[in-house]
Amino acid sequence: MRLQADLIQRDTALAWARDDLAALRAHVPGLPRRLTLVRLVEQLTARVLQLKRELLRQQLRKPEPAPVLEKASCTSDADVAESSALEASLAAADLVICQTGCVSHGAYWRLQDHCKRTGKICMLVDQPEALRIVRIHRPPRAEPAAAPGPAAREDAAP
Repeated sequence: MRLQADLIQRDTALAWARDDLAALRAHVPGLPRRLTLVRLVEQLTARVLQLKRELLRQQLRKPEPAPVLEKASCTSDADVAESSALEASLAAADLVICQTGCVSHGAYWRLQDHCKRTGKICMLVDQPEALRIVRIHRPPRAEPAAAPGPAAREDAAP
């Protein structure tokens, strides 16, 4: 009899606890979603710590030497020797297109210097093959102003 009374008392306390928990859950809006988000934040925090440890291990390792790249030749020695021919061919150009892979070669710097001296546009491109047709329309040139004649000089004098 005593055992049965203890069992009823335990079941009653458990039922009241369940009712209280259900009332609390109903009283707090969005509690299940919040609990899910808390678990997600804990998982993400653990992942961030794991990644930070891995990054630190990678930084502490001795770096491997970088692979040696072969020198790409954009100009030949004959091209370098013909700088006067280069100047002559650029004189008639409206636009100079330079390949960015050849920036370290002397021809690029000569082209840049020529563009600065003559006021021409110099464009750098990664892939010159992509430029199939380039058209440049110059604005109409204004006619030079006439030099002031003797009449203009006389008007200027008091």
